[in-house]
Formats: sequence, C-alpha cells, structure tokens
Amino acid sequence: MMTRIIYLMKNTPAPAETGTVTKPPTMTLIARHAGVSRVAVHAVLSPRPGSNIGVSQEKRDLILKVARELGYVRNESARSLATGRTNTIGVIVQSLKTRFFTDFFTYLDEVCYADGYSVTISTSEFTSAREARHLRTMVSRPVDGLILAQSSPWHNDDLLEQCSVRGIPVVLLGGDDLELKFPSVAFDTAGAGELAADYFYRLGHRRVAFFHAGEAGDDSARMHNVRHSFFAQAWGRRSLSAPLALVTGDPAHGGIQAAAKLAALAPADRPTAVACGTDELAISLIYALRTAGLRVPEDLSVVGCDDIPAAADPGIALTTVKLPTDGLARQAWQLLSRKLHGKPSTKGGKHSKILVPPELVARATAASPPPAAL
Repeated sequence: MMTRIIYLMKNTPAPAETGTVTKPPTMTLIARHAGVSRVAVHAVLSPRPGSNIGVSQEKRDLILKVARELGYVRNESARSLATGRTNTIGVIVQSLKTRFFTDFFTYLDEVCYADGYSVTISTSEFTSAREARHLRTMVSRPVDGLILAQSSPWHNDDLLEQCSVRGIPVVLLGGDDLELKFPSVAFDTAGAGELAADYFYRLGHRRVAFFHAGEAGDDSARMHNVRHSFFAQAWGRRSLSAPLALVTGDPAHGGIQAAAKLAALAPADRPTAVACGTDELAISLIYALRTAGLRVPEDLSVVGCDDIPAAADPGIALTTVKLPTDGLARQAWQLLSRKLHGKPSTKGGKHSKILVPPELVARATAASPPPAAL
C-alpha cells in the first residue's frame, strides 16, 4: 500500500500496471536493431533519390523493414531546422478552374516528387491582391523555391524581390513577349503563330482569318491578342493580305457570331481558313459553321491552339497547334532546380527565358481549299 502511495505522489506510473514508456524511434535505434551503421540508415531513409548508392539491396530492405516495425517517422521539421531546406516548392497560378493550370500542376508535382520535393499550390484568381497575400505567406513560412504565373506582368515585383533576398529562387510562367525581371519559362507563342500560318500557306490557302477573344476584358484577352498578333506577323511575312480579324467577347464560345459573319460573305470574299486563339473557340466555331451550312474542311479549314483533350474527339478531330504543358512543367522545374543548386540563371546580364516549342497536330479540320475558292 505504501509503495503505491509513493508512486502516486511522485506522479510516476507503476511499472507493473502501465508497462514501459518508449520514445519515438531514431536512426541510431534502427541501426542498432538492424546491425548496420547509422550512415547506412541515414542514406536509405533520406528523401533524396540516389542517396543510398553503395548500400546493398539486401541491407536496404532490412533497414526499411526495421524502420517499419519500429514505427519510424522522419521528423521533417527538425530536418528543416538543421539543413535550412523544407524540400517544398511553392506554386501560385492564376486559377485551377482552367484545365491548363490543373494539368500543369499535375505534371510539375510528378517531376518534383521524383527529385524528392513536395509542391504546395495557391491561386490568385487573376487578382494582384490575392497573389500578394500568398507571396507574403511564402516569405514568412519559407519554401525552397517559387514558381509563379503572375496575375498581371510586373505586379508584386517588390514581394518577389523579398523572396530573392530571403534566398527563395523565383521562376515565372509566361510572358514570352515581355522582358521580365526574373527567370521565366513560356510557350513559344510566336512559333505557334508561325506553325499555323505556314500550314495554311502550304495547303494553298491565301485568304485567312483569325478568331480570338480580344474583348474578354481580363488577362485572357491579352493572351488572345498576343496570339493574334504573332499569327498576323507570320502571315504578313509571306507578303499576303492581312488576315481577317474575327473578335468575340466570350473566350470559351462565341462561335455563332463568327460563323454568321463568315456565312454572310460571298464565296469569293470569304476566307478559306480560320486560325483560332484556342481550341475551345475552334470547336465552338466548327459547330456554328455546320449549323450555318458550311462544311469543315470542304468549305472552310479550321485550326485551333492548345490541343485540349476534346480536340481529339472523333466528332471534331481538330487540327491544332499543341502547346505541351508537360514540357512547360519540366522546363520550369529544371530552371528552378538549377537555381536551387546555385547555378546561374542569367546570361549576358539577362535572366534566362526558356521557350517551349509548339507542335502541329494534323487531324481532319484542315485541308487544301477547293479550286473554285482560289
């Protein structure tokens, strides 16, 4: 009875009643149970790929088995304090409501995971104030690096400078037509315009149009206008008349008005081919043209841009200029990874600007024009 009173007074559990209290397993404990060195355990349990080079597969399997049996969980917070690294990449995009950014995040997460990094993502929803809040969070709770699709060019550059001062390297997405203050990765939009113009010209088209959402009133309008400009420049280099501009305020649809304008033109004045700012606009236009009694590609050829999944649908089979999102993600990570490893991101005093080349995907909506239309 007296013994039990002593245990209670000391607030110490009685061994016979409560069992043994254990601490979380450490690498040293794992090494002891596995009969290997702590160096080998650290190499195998490190999140960096290739860190266990020199450790036999048999020893590696044993270390992992013992770690599981002991319930080992890596203390990432302690590791971050010790190394100054979080193995986390911050990503801020304009919106995850668009397929482009969801695809980009999926591909980026894959390549980062393969290199031992996790990705955390936020959205600005095209507002600089929301973007600024996310940037302040990343400065106060540091990530190892940042990939950003800015809500508007040059907004929040002061916060990006703070990231650089804190040792957080920054890579921007987009802005292929701009001189940005940080390293950037973008699609070669000029190359996309060149591909579409060259394809129409080689098919024999001489009267063309460009259908885009230049009146959308947001950041997507700028993207459409840039694509229109590059296509017009590419067509102009062939010493031909300027393409007819078909403009809509609806970046996703709007094909009905464009099709009505084309159908109202005399066949001798009507363009024989239409390049579209996006695949969504191209698909909208094709359905509207069919309703208006114009055949694609017999009366009008149509080429889109992006290569969204719907473009490959057999009912559409859209010829398009593919902008490879997986390539954009790989290039963004390669550029950021170089900066994480202290390699330079400038050349000749200018920041690196990587342009991801487009690809022409020929399907069924583009063909040579009928002789009567020439």
